[in-house]
Formats: sequence, structure tokens, C-alpha cells
Amino acid sequence: MTHDISDSALLALVARLDRDALSKLFHRYAAVVLVAAGWTEQNATDAEQRTVHVFLDVWKRPEAYTAGDDSTRSHLIRSALGDATEPEVRLAALRLAELEGWTYHDVAEVLARPTRHVAVLIREKLVALRGGDDTLK
Repeated sequence: MTHDISDSALLALVARLDRDALSKLFHRYAAVVLVAAGWTEQNATDAEQRTVHVFLDVWKRPEAYTAGDDSTRSHLIRSALGDATEPEVRLAALRLAELEGWTYHDVAEVLARPTRHVAVLIREKLVALRGGDDTLK
């Protein structure tokens, strides 16, 4: 079963060129990678291409996505964000927290930033979206 095997075990199998393991990782994370890619790409086609490139990179370098200090999900999302600008990172943080329901800690892990910094990013983005009126105080 897809959910019975850990990400680390799947990545170890990918390192042994197991296509089924890559397929399982893809099915587990493709949606979130596509959404993250869509935050920084100009259109859906570019987001889909970035998603494909992320999983091709997993195939070529599975060790780069091994959990370690961060989760596989975090590595994949950071890869999908690519060379996002600071405003794009702020928007990604807001979307992860507000739209996806992620905690600040989860967002901080994915964006590789301190939790306190993520809270500030999200607050600043919310203020900007509300037209600069700081009604959150």
C-alpha cells in the first residue's frame, strides 16, 4: 500500500531505480508540488513542467530529498518554489497557512525559515492584501 511505506523507504527504493517507488512518491505529493509550483510560475503549463522537473530531480538525486532535518514534503515544496522571490515566498507562506490550514511551524519547515519569521511574513502579507490597513493589531 502507498501509505504503508515511509518516504525514506520510498526514496531508498528510488535510489535503486525502482520506478514504482517514484510513482508512489508522485501520487503522494504531486498535488502539493503542483500547487507550490503554480505560486511562482506564470501559467498552469509552466507549473506542470516544474512539477515534472521536481520529480525528475527526485529520480536523479533521491538523496537530496531524504528527510534529515526536514520532511520529504518540505524538500519537494522548496524545490517546486525554485528561485522564488521574497514576495512569492511571502505569498506561499500565506497560502500554506491560510488556504491549506498549515501551522506556522509546518510553513516554517517548508520554507526553511524560523517559525517567528514566518508569522511575521504572513502577518505582513495579510496587511498588504487588506490595502495596508493594519487591522490585525
